[in-house]
This record gives sequence, C-alpha cells and structure tokens, in this order.
Amino acid sequence: MKAASIIKISTLALLPLFMSACASTDFKYAQGPTEVGEQAVFAKQYQRVDVSQADVQLIKSIEQPIHIVALFGEWCHDSKREIPYLKRLVDEANNSNVTLELIGISTDKQQPAADIAKYGLRYTPTMVVLKEGQEIGRIIERPKTTLAGDIIAMLEG
Repeated sequence: MKAASIIKISTLALLPLFMSACASTDFKYAQGPTEVGEQAVFAKQYQRVDVSQADVQLIKSIEQPIHIVALFGEWCHDSKREIPYLKRLVDEANNSNVTLELIGISTDKQQPAADIAKYGLRYTPTMVVLKEGQEIGRIIERPKTTLAGDIIAMLEG
C-alpha cells in the first residue's frame, strides 16, 4: 500500500514550515494570521534535528497501518521541540504503514474548531495515534520514553 500525499494549506506563508515534503504527511492549518517568523524555527529545527536510528528502526518495524494526528502550535515551545522530530522520524523511517497529519492550532486554541473538538485538544502538542480509525493512545506535550517507544508501546498495549 502506498501512502497518499495530500497537502492542505490555508496560507502560502506556511510553505517553509517543513522544507521537505513527505509522501506520508497531510498538513492543514487554522485560518487566520500566522507568525511568519516562527515558521523558520520549525524549518531550521527540522534540518538540524538528529533522530535516533533506534527510533527510526522502531517506526520502520510497524507492520500495521497507523495514522498519527499531531496538533501543534507554532508558538508553543514543546511543539518546536517535538513536531520537527516527529516529522523527521516519519520521513526517515519511510514506512508506508505510518501516515502523519499535522494540524496547526491558533494561539487561542480555538481554530480549527472541528479538529480541536474531535480530538479533545487541551495541550500542545498532542499526538493522537489511530489504528483502524480508532484512537489507541496519545502523547501530550512530550513522550514518556521516546516518540517511537511510546508509539510502539501503544501498538503492543
């Protein structure tokens, strides 16, 4: 099964968020003004982030299709740390069983309202792991072990 590439962007200013597009990433962003200067932080961090090869191997080993929905704020320090790592991890693993959807949240955490309500967002980032459309777990703000370790634990749990 090949991962589909769907890019949803409500403003062209967000294109530099992650300079490399990945076939397994779906991106959308809350409508409204963006802090363009913050976008460079994500792009630079994505380029600089050094993902653990052990984590990459864990994500490569996933044999069941999962979908990760990551709700983040470009203004959030935890998002600046975790989201570039998650994106790079999924990119490097290049596993068609793992898809990633990035949803940018407004600073007041009100937009996009449908996604905030659907996933019960309270803190950013929140990474919701779905298997067969059902939530099997979530990582809120930071992983307990590592992102890959937490995801594997959800699949095994």
